[in-house]
Amino acid sequence: MVKRKHKGKARFWFFLVAAIIAGLCGAGVGTFAAFIHESPQIRFLDDWRPSVSTKVYAADRSLLAEFAIEKRTLVRLSEIPLNLQRAFLATEDNRFYEHSGIDTRATIRAIMMNLKARGIVQGGSTITQQLARNLPIGLDKRRTFSRKLKEALLALQIERKFTKDEILELYLNQIYLGEGAYGVESGARTYFGKHVSQLTLAESALLAGLPKGPSRYSPFRDPERALGRRNAILKLMLEKAFIPKRTYDEAVKEPLVLGKYRTEAPFAEYFVEHVRQQLEERQGYNRLYQGGLIVETTLDPAMQRAAESAIKKGIAGFEAMAGSKQKLVQAALIAIEPSTGYIRAMVGGRDFSEFKYNRAVQARRQPGSAFKPFIWALAFDKGYTPSDIFEDAPISYFYRDAEGKRVEWSPDNFDSHFYGPSTLRMALVRSQNVVAVQLIEKLRPRSVILLAHKAGIRTFLDANLSLALGTSVVTPIELASGYATFANKGIHCSPISVMRVLDQDKKVLEENHIEENEAMRAEIAYLVTHILEGTIEDGQGTGKGAQDFTRDKSGTIVRPAAGKTGTTENCIDAWFVAYTPDLAAAVWVGYDDNSSLGDRMTGGRVACPIWTQFMLEAAGKKPAKSFERPDNITFVQVDRDTGKRASFDTPEANVVLEAYVRGTEPRSASAS
Repeated sequence: MVKRKHKGKARFWFFLVAAIIAGLCGAGVGTFAAFIHESPQIRFLDDWRPSVSTKVYAADRSLLAEFAIEKRTLVRLSEIPLNLQRAFLATEDNRFYEHSGIDTRATIRAIMMNLKARGIVQGGSTITQQLARNLPIGLDKRRTFSRKLKEALLALQIERKFTKDEILELYLNQIYLGEGAYGVESGARTYFGKHVSQLTLAESALLAGLPKGPSRYSPFRDPERALGRRNAILKLMLEKAFIPKRTYDEAVKEPLVLGKYRTEAPFAEYFVEHVRQQLEERQGYNRLYQGGLIVETTLDPAMQRAAESAIKKGIAGFEAMAGSKQKLVQAALIAIEPSTGYIRAMVGGRDFSEFKYNRAVQARRQPGSAFKPFIWALAFDKGYTPSDIFEDAPISYFYRDAEGKRVEWSPDNFDSHFYGPSTLRMALVRSQNVVAVQLIEKLRPRSVILLAHKAGIRTFLDANLSLALGTSVVTPIELASGYATFANKGIHCSPISVMRVLDQDKKVLEENHIEENEAMRAEIAYLVTHILEGTIEDGQGTGKGAQDFTRDKSGTIVRPAAGKTGTTENCIDAWFVAYTPDLAAAVWVGYDDNSSLGDRMTGGRVACPIWTQFMLEAAGKKPAKSFERPDNITFVQVDRDTGKRASFDTPEANVVLEAYVRGTEPRSASAS
C-alpha cells in the first residue's frame, strides 16, 4: 500500500513537470513565432526604391536645382571607384564578402563587450545589417536587443535575396553622409563638387569616414578633424591590405580641396520656385520630393544671368536717382520666346532670400499705357489705318457713381499737353491718352477685352473707358505673353516653363507641347509692331531710351525692336514691354504698397534702362533679325502729322515710311 502511494505521487510530479516544460516550450515557440511574424519581411524590397531627389535642368541641360527630402542620386556599383568601395569595406565590414549577413566573430566580440558594460556599447553590425537598419520599414531606432535580433533576421533575408554586389550597391546609395547628402554620388557632389566616379583615393577615404559621425567629421565644420579621420581610414585600408604602402603615403599628403557648390550664388530662384509649385500641384508632394523626377525646363541660363544683372543695376540706378528711402523698390522681368511661349528668363523681385513673392507672375498691377497696343490692334482689324486722324483736345465724359451722383471724368495726357489733330501712329508713339479713350469708345471696351484675352491677357478686365489708360490690373507674364503675340505675327503661344517631366526610368510623365491660337491676323500684328518700332526710334517716342540696344555707335538701326512704355497715375507703376522677332520681355518697377516712385519716374526713365541692359546682354551678340512683313502689307512715305502721302514740300523730319494693309494706303498727297 505504501509503495503504490509513493508511485502515485511520483507519477503526478512527473506529469506536472512535463506539462510545465511543454507549456514553456510551447510558449517559447509561440513567442518566437510571433516575434518572427512581427519582424520586417523581405517582400517589401521587391518594389522598394530609395528616396531620390528630383533634378531640375535648364534648357542647356545644366542643373538648376534639386527638390528632395533626402538629397540622393542613384549610381551603379560599376560607377563607384573600387577605392571608395574598399574604403567603406575597411571601415564598416572587412569580412563583407565572407559572411552570410551576420559576422559571428564580430557579434561575439560585441556581446562580450556589451555584457561587460551591462549595456549596448558596441554593435558589430555588418554592412548588410546596417542596410537593414536604414531601410524605411519601421525598425525601432533604440539600441535594444529586440531590435538587434530583428535587424539580424532581416539581414539574413537580404543575403538570401540579393548578391553581395547588389547589397553593397544598395548600401552605398542609402548611407547618410551629412550636409543633407544621402548616398555616395550626392556625397561626392556635396563635398567635392564632382561625380563619384571622379573621386581620388583620399576623397574616397574622407567619405567613408563620415557615416560614424556626419556632423563631427564634416570637412565644412571641422577640416582638421575631417583630415584626421580620413588619414585613419587610409591607415586602416593599408592594414587590411586594400592599398600598398606607397599609395598610402601619397594619399595622406593630399590636401583637402572641397567643392565650389557652397560658394556659388543661388541662381534663378524665382523661376525654380515657379516650377516647383507647378510640379507639386501636378505630380504630388511625394513624387516631387522622393521620386527622382527629371525636369526639363525652358530657362536659358545666359539670359537669366543677364536678367538678374539688369535688375540689380536698374534698382541701383533708380535708388541713386530717387535718393535714400525707407522702403525697398521692387522690380520684375520676364522674357518669353514668341514662337514657342518658352520662358527664357524670370526675375520676380530684388532678392528672393528676403522676398519670396514672385512679381513676374503673381503681381497684379495697372499697366498704364502699356495696354494701348491691344486697342490699336482691334482698331486696325476694324479697318482703321495708322493715318486716321483723331482730335487730341480736352474732352469730358459724364456718368453716375455708386450713389447715383453725376460725375464728370476728363482724361488728360501724361504731360497735360494736347497735340490737336493726330494720326493713330503718332498718338501711340507719343502715348496720347485722350486719343486712346476716344478710340476705345468707338471700338467698345468689351471687344478690346476679347482681343486682349486671345493675345495672352488672362486676368479680368473692367469694361469701361478707363481701360484705355491701363487701369485694369495685369501681371508682367501676361504683358510679355501678349506682346510676344505681336512678335509672332498674331499667333499667341501659351507661356511654358516646363517642357518635360520624366521618372527615374526615363518614362515621360508630362510633356507640355506648344499651344498656339490665332489672336489676330498677321498683317494686324505687323501694323502694331511697325508703329511700336517708332515708339523707340522716333525722337518723340516714349521708348527712345531703348535705342542703346537698337542702334550702333553711328546711330544706325542694327537690331529692330518694338515696344511701349507704361506709367500709371502718380508714377506708381513703371513699365517697359518690348520685343524683337525672337524675344519679348516685360519689365515692371514699383513699390509693393502702391506708393509713388517719385516725380517723373516714368516707364521710359525707370523700366526702359533695365530692358535695354537685359537685351544688350541677352541678345546683343546674336544675329539681328527684322520683323517679317506679310505679303499684303505695302509701304508708303507719308507725312506723320497729316497721315497723307508725303510731297516735295513735306519737311524731311515729318516723312515716315508707313505700313498699310494693301488697298488702305492714302491716295492723296499732303498739302504744302
